[in-house]
Amino acid sequence: AASLKYPRKILLPVYTEGTVRLVWKPDWNSRYVSSSAVHYLYSDNVIDISYDGTNNRFAASDGTNSVDSTSTILGSGTVYTLHFTFDATNGIKLYLNGALVDTNATYTLPSVASAGAEIYLGSSTSVTNHAHGTFYGFAVFDREMTSAEVAADYAQFSPLIADDERVDEIPWLW
Repeated sequence: AASLKYPRKILLPVYTEGTVRLVWKPDWNSRYVSSSAVHYLYSDNVIDISYDGTNNRFAASDGTNSVDSTSTILGSGTVYTLHFTFDATNGIKLYLNGALVDTNATYTLPSVASAGAEIYLGSSTSVTNHAHGTFYGFAVFDREMTSAEVAADYAQFSPLIADDERVDEIPWLW
């Protein structure tokens, strides 16, 4: 099991608004997911994008408020695209494969003092929450995408996913 750990201030500064896009293909289906969450992106009190194996759903949080998808049974080899948007005016939103699945009218800007020093891609601070699978993309945008922009973003790279190609390079810090 592997995950990447980055300095949070470089990869995800504390934004007043933004969008995170994750593109992931699991190595297994839902029946192999434990009841604990599988974390795709995690930093203490800043962000948590995960899959809840107990309720079979994707979830995202700003550290205080959360949004969830409806029940989604994972299929081995199926690529899933998550967009998590956050903004003080519009709250937080979760999109699955280009479609809005949940909203919360409140976004709580994390305090710099309580924000975790690192951000983890593919796990949380515990390797038992490892996201077994392949990341086809990861991107952070410094503004909230609209629903139309999320749909267009997903449509733009869907042909790459269909050809089993990566959407983004996974960031490496040298």
